[in-house]
Amino acid sequence: MPLGLELAASWVDMLSLSDIADEIQNSLGLLETDMRNMPERHRSIRAVFDYSWHQLSPADQAVFAQLAVFRGGFTRTAAHKITNASIRTLANLVNKSFLQYNQQRDRYELHELVRQYAVEKLAADEAQATAVHSQHSNYYCALLQHRKNQLKAGQPQAALAHIEADQENGRAAWDWAVQQGNITNIDLAVSGLCRFYDSRERLYDGLAICEAASQRLRQLPESPTQQRVLAKTLTWYTRFLGYLGQIETIKQTFEEIKTLLDSAEKSKEEVRAEKAFALATMGNFCAFEEENRQFAFEQLEQGLALVRELGDRYGEFSAQNSLGNISRRMGNYHEARHRFEKNLSAARRLGNQWETIRALVQLGWVARDLVDYEEARRLFEECLTLSQTQNSVWGVSKALEALAFLAMFQGDFAAGGAWDGPRGDEH
Repeated sequence: MPLGLELAASWVDMLSLSDIADEIQNSLGLLETDMRNMPERHRSIRAVFDYSWHQLSPADQAVFAQLAVFRGGFTRTAAHKITNASIRTLANLVNKSFLQYNQQRDRYELHELVRQYAVEKLAADEAQATAVHSQHSNYYCALLQHRKNQLKAGQPQAALAHIEADQENGRAAWDWAVQQGNITNIDLAVSGLCRFYDSRERLYDGLAICEAASQRLRQLPESPTQQRVLAKTLTWYTRFLGYLGQIETIKQTFEEIKTLLDSAEKSKEEVRAEKAFALATMGNFCAFEEENRQFAFEQLEQGLALVRELGDRYGEFSAQNSLGNISRRMGNYHEARHRFEKNLSAARRLGNQWETIRALVQLGWVARDLVDYEEARRLFEECLTLSQTQNSVWGVSKALEALAFLAMFQGDFAAGGAWDGPRGDEH
């Protein structure tokens, strides 16, 4: 680093700082000097790296070059699965300063200049580069599918934390899958990555990956699987578009989604999960307009029937929750309570703490609607306690918000101020 800073600083009379940064990002060639009073191996960053490179065994050189595919660090398991790196090889690379090991996070990291050097070495063997990029994409797309299943199983905090730790690898894996037109990997990764961006309110990242994937999928030969995966990607696209209020584009996209799924289904493709997802997305979108709520209700009921067929408990929780919310908007408080109570009972039976928290919040609001303030307070306080034990930022913020609103609604402004708390959303 001191040498790198010194070599970069030698250009300040000729280039702006931003130009220096851009040049370094594009190539290591800028970081060199023709000063004669410096040892040969210190006249450029590449010379420093070359000196250490020649001290590695051929096997260690091969692994190091392949590590160029990683972004934002990696675990020992990922390195072994993707590059076949042994713990001894990783230790050798750490000892030669090509790698850094973060013990607290249990992850290996490459300095960006070192990664650029590895990229150059990997590029020397085009077949090897393609193979390791494909391995990287296969591994992380499958991992995103696994994290999505964790999310659906009521473990949002753990799943989102894992996705966040490897978000750069996940995005690189996704980009490679899209570039290669790998429908299988796009199918595996799209929901996990989109749920992560949705939960973190990273709207434009979500739009970007959906736009890129849908454009690439349209370039591929039409097939039932291509139609199903395109429909799923476009459904996520409409969810992100919903934040921008692009109503006409969303409606047109819904028509395309329906056409794609109908065509795939006629070809005997299994599309029930994608159809249920599209119905739920369409129903939730239409529920905001009073004149469309009955239509929204029907869409969600159809989706509920499909997820029940599939045994998808997460989908059933979500559908019942959406139907309950529409019932509340339509003034059908007893029906809303019935649906939320079903969710609460099922969540407790399954030990799904996230869905328990969500149901308690919704039941509290229904109790408030029915002017049962004591019951509303009891439910919100139970939600707060459970959220605190589960470290659920979303649950704590929703419970505190509800308790503050309830207190102020009853004229107890001091209590309302005392309940005011953090805001956030984890799911």
